[in-house]
Amino acid sequence: MWTPIVVRMDTLIYLRRSVVDENSPGVVSYEQQLARCQDIARGHGAASPEVLADWGRSGGEGLEHRRSGYQDLRERITAGRVRWVVSYDLSRLSRSTRETLDLVDLASKHGAKVHVGDLGILDPSDPTGRFTLTALSGANTLLRDMAKKRGREIAATRKAQGLQVGRPPYGDLPGENVAVVLAAFDRAGSY
Repeated sequence: MWTPIVVRMDTLIYLRRSVVDENSPGVVSYEQQLARCQDIARGHGAASPEVLADWGRSGGEGLEHRRSGYQDLRERITAGRVRWVVSYDLSRLSRSTRETLDLVDLASKHGAKVHVGDLGILDPSDPTGRFTLTALSGANTLLRDMAKKRGREIAATRKAQGLQVGRPPYGDLPGENVAVVLAAFDRAGSY
């Protein structure tokens, strides 16, 4: 009888940031998240851990399917190929209380541990650890929900005032030249 061999990977680093563009580089850059996580991973004996990242992806509830790195992380945990998951901050894993608790439980069930920045190793089997995890995850969910509400309120106010909602049409910002773009399409023969 053939028995599959499971190749166990020591440590995976998971990085995420929801909104990324030149006007919104964020408080913590990719490089800062990576450097901190690599330091933590070295503490667990991982010289060069693999990095999974979902840069420019929301961590909100119900959006997990849009994060390929996160899906890969969950699949590897389930397959028993991960011993340590390292993340810069709890909110980088998810902005959903339910999803965060589910991920930590999944890791525990498959013999993996989750180490989050300054929080340390998340232990769902310890009552105090579980409470802390639940409370902080709940705070992350609250912050996300409040930001969504503020965004809707701002959009409604701008719309009521007859102001632009969302990104202005191409050509409205300095340096954007519609004629150049149209000429390039004309030369290419398509739109």
